[in-house]
Amino acid sequence: MHRSALRPAPAASIHPRPLACVVAVVLATLVPFVSTGVTAARPLPSMSRAANPPSSWSTVSASTPGDFSQGSVFANMSCPSSTECLSAGYGYSTSASAYGDPMAEEWNGHEWSSLSVPVPASDTVDALACLSVSECWLGGGTEFSGAKPKALLLRWNGSSWKLDSHLKVSGYLSDVACPKPAFCLAVGWLENSSRAAHAIAEEWNGTSWAS
Repeated sequence: MHRSALRPAPAASIHPRPLACVVAVVLATLVPFVSTGVTAARPLPSMSRAANPPSSWSTVSASTPGDFSQGSVFANMSCPSSTECLSAGYGYSTSASAYGDPMAEEWNGHEWSSLSVPVPASDTVDALACLSVSECWLGGGTEFSGAKPKALLLRWNGSSWKLDSHLKVSGYLSDVACPKPAFCLAVGWLENSSRAAHAIAEEWNGTSWAS
């Protein structure tokens, strides 16, 4: 399995991956959703369990970095509160890799702002889940360059993303879930020497990740 199967190549028209579309539809019923770099929406009353839901959808501008002039895609989003959402994906510039460069943003209840992602532009990190407003995880992997990719996890501390340097796992993490405090799961895959994909999984116990 190649990373190209997960990421569209830059073109005149950029379309999100099917999985990203499904995530978008589900999440749009709960929180403001940002589509390809331009808009966000609020839920209709019939779609929301909030006590006083908004009465209609409204457009919200996103702050996609200006260097992603060839297009951008938000692949995942997590909202630990009504005034805190984090979104991750990838964007295309004239110098971006064929798979796009990492991109992340934060919603503060009023507007979106761009965040720094401390990994090389060739890496991918768009599997996202939050435990609280001060603890979220962003998963992915290093660029496929002939060698086995290295799984990546970044931790959100309430103000910035920081790479977890203790994770020593080969492969690519395609999804993260955090169902309760001090407990998260990250899953993905790894190709063997014959290029067959095998599942991998990591567990967070509140202190460290373990296979």
